[in-house]
Amino acid sequence: FVAIDRYVVDLRDREKGTVKKSIAVLGDGLAPLRIEENPNGKDLVFAEFTCNMGAQKNAQARIILMHGQKSLKEHYYKTKSSQKDNSPFSGNGDKFRTMIIFCDGL
Repeated sequence: FVAIDRYVVDLRDREKGTVKKSIAVLGDGLAPLRIEENPNGKDLVFAEFTCNMGAQKNAQARIILMHGQKSLKEHYYKTKSSQKDNSPFSGNGDKFRTMIIFCDGL
C-alpha cells in the first residue's frame, strides 16, 4: 500500500445532526483487509489493522474501496490484468485497489 495524500474531513451524521472530524488517507495497493458479503448480497469491507498517531493508539480503521461492475472481492483480489502484470497496485482492466482509509478515532 502506498499513501498518496491525507486529509482531515468532516463526517456528518444526518440522523443525529452531529459532525465529527476524521483523518482520511487516499492510497493504492494491497492492505490487510477482509471482504464479506452480507445476507442482502452487498460487499462489506473490514480493516484488519488500526490507526496510530502520537499518544492515540489502536483507533479503528474503516476502508472504502473503488467500485466497478464486478464485486469488490473480484476487483480487489484479481491478481493480474495480463500475463505481464506483477504489480500489487491497481492496473488497467478490472484490478481496483484504490482506497480511502478513515481513522475516525484520531
